[in-house]
Amino acid sequence: MNEPETRDFWEQLSNARLLRYLLLFALGWAITQVLAYFETVLIIFIFAAILAFLLNYPVQWVARSIPRGLAVVVVFLLALLVLGGLVATLGLAIIS
Repeated sequence: MNEPETRDFWEQLSNARLLRYLLLFALGWAITQVLAYFETVLIIFIFAAILAFLLNYPVQWVARSIPRGLAVVVVFLLALLVLGGLVATLGLAIIS
């Protein structure tokens, strides 16, 4: 069987290919720096999107019987009540 010659990795590299790899590395580093700069804002928006997605289902369920605006308020206040209860319960357990 005639197998094609496999050239060594270092022989395949040219200046254009090395420059391409260097630019790709620089682009990755720049993207990392931009994401690190906006990290706090991104975390807030991602958390808000996840929370809105998760609370949409109870709002749709409650909105079948009452207007949607009122359903949003009811679900939000109920979620705050549950979150406050969890924080108080776990906070007191941690403190004691």
